[in-house]
Amino acid sequence: MGAIVEVPPGEGAFLGPRLRVGWAFHPSWALSLEGEHLERPFSPGLSVRRRSSLGLVLTARF
Repeated sequence: MGAIVEVPPGEGAFLGPRLRVGWAFHPSWALSLEGEHLERPFSPGLSVRRRSSLGLVLTARF
């Protein structure tokens, strides 16, 4: 679990939490479910103010 601050080029900052829950099924491989919900609290006008995602991540260590 962690906090994110992301600033895409030409846009304002997105702030929000990220949660990753996983399972290491081998010393070099892990599978995890990752979700995040980011909001842009200081955006002007009618621009997009929030962004959420949910995904499956496979991680390999060499």
